[in-house]
Amino acid sequence: FAFSVWAEQTGLLGSTVILFLFSFLVIYPLSFLDKIKDQFLQVLLFGMCSYFFFHFIINISMTIGLFPVIGIPILMFSYGGSSMVCAATALSVISLIIAEYRDVNELGI
Repeated sequence: FAFSVWAEQTGLLGSTVILFLFSFLVIYPLSFLDKIKDQFLQVLLFGMCSYFFFHFIINISMTIGLFPVIGIPILMFSYGGSSMVCAATALSVISLIIAEYRDVNELGI
């Protein structure tokens, strides 16, 4: 329940900042989907963004009482050993896909 503690300590403004940052983490990489030519990279990018999206939605829904409490941490926010490794790996894959798109786009290939 890290988000509820954060919301209690920082109020509406802090909660809005966290919601905005996680939304940006999902929406920004998805803006590259139509520009990437390789279908495998498109599916991989969409899968990684979905991974972040569903973890965040499920955890926030548990916090406000819409879903039953299960052991899904908010990625990059609450502590979870293997979850943190998976989130860091997913972020590195997303960064690699975006960087590869930018390199290819700059070279005009």
